Amino acid sequence: MSRRVVVTGLGLVSALGNSVEENWNALEDGTSGIKPISTPPYPASFPLRHAGEITNFKPREFGIKPKSLKVMNPTIQYALAASWLALKDAGVNDTVYNPEQIGITLGVDGLQYTAEETLLASYEAVGNDMGNYLTTNGQAAGTPIHTKDPNLAIHPLWPLSVLANMALCHISIQHNLQGPNLAFSSLDVGGSQAIGEAFHLIRQGDCDVFIAGGSYGLNTMHMLSLASLNAVAGTAESGKPFGSASKGCVPGEGAAIVVLEELNRARKRNARIYAEISGYGTFFNGSAQPDGSPADQRDMLRSMQTALDDAGIAPADIDYVNTDGKGLRTGDDAEIGAVRQLFGGRSNPLPASTCKQLTGHMLAAAGAFDAVTSILALEKGCIPGSGDTGNLPPDSPIQINKKALKKEIKYAISNTFGLTGENTSLVFNRYH
Repeated sequence: MSRRVVVTGLGLVSALGNSVEENWNALEDGTSGIKPISTPPYPASFPLRHAGEITNFKPREFGIKPKSLKVMNPTIQYALAASWLALKDAGVNDTVYNPEQIGITLGVDGLQYTAEETLLASYEAVGNDMGNYLTTNGQAAGTPIHTKDPNLAIHPLWPLSVLANMALCHISIQHNLQGPNLAFSSLDVGGSQAIGEAFHLIRQGDCDVFIAGGSYGLNTMHMLSLASLNAVAGTAESGKPFGSASKGCVPGEGAAIVVLEELNRARKRNARIYAEISGYGTFFNGSAQPDGSPADQRDMLRSMQTALDDAGIAPADIDYVNTDGKGLRTGDDAEIGAVRQLFGGRSNPLPASTCKQLTGHMLAAAGAFDAVTSILALEKGCIPGSGDTGNLPPDSPIQINKKALKKEIKYAISNTFGLTGENTSLVFNRYH
């Protein structure tokens, strides 16, 4: 008999705030954290003008030692902060559980180097003199690089800050966690896949507790890559989920972590239970970018249906859907089509929300953030607000509200439909 898995701890840092409470308050009001981008000072030609940036972030408040910051990029710092919050919220530590029974699954990007770091690494690799590599005649006129400048250098341990597994390593060290340790680098579905796989590992008895979620810090290399796919909206107004004039997603940063526990162990220690996780589905359609084709809708539909089957429920049981809604027109249209196929037989549109208009698209942390907001919606009996989104079609199968809507929710489904063709759905239910 498979084991039941519950959520006993939550941790969030994002453009909306550096705690679960601050994030939920902003979601209730539909308040956006997207603002003109501030760091670093990008040139006017850069394709990004707005983003969901984290502000007032103080690493020491989350147990991060100043000395350690030298080898921690923002993705690592945010992951540590959200994990610290979630573990504290759950009351889980290595004295409550055997350290070997506490695992970590985390959605992160692959090699996390920035364009600036790449340039400095190249600068050092050619002997701190790039003059002969910048122009055909050996003159470096107009370039910001000063040859032989000792201040232009990267930290000797820089490689240790860009590897995909480093956030998990730091979390393990900080909290003495010795269980399974798995990183998922599947771009924007990494965080939701991390939660889904942790759920299955606990259910089948491989572990008792998992810290699961995703983390992402804004990165120039990723922004340039997304811009090359025409997937980035330069301003907040040009990137609205489900908007007919939307030109892509507005990037954001942050981390979202859940503590998952086997039910009987959680009850034995009288843990607070936010919700139960009961279903998970994931599929890859082989597409580099959603184009609104029937294949996109088919695999989005398969992802949702598999999660429902895994939970042992029918489409009619779902009371709320946390949509992906990234602002990419073709992907949003495909999502509407898939939701219509699965839930379209209802007399009224299905209550739904999307947070990307408020937080920005947090890539590897996006699916995890959606999962946490779905859990909070169940626990509080309230569908979060979505701010100013685009206009849904008249026959839309979903209804999205600007501000929060009070509603009793028994089952919720959280969807993450990725830019790289990977789709993930998670089902949560109110715990009884």
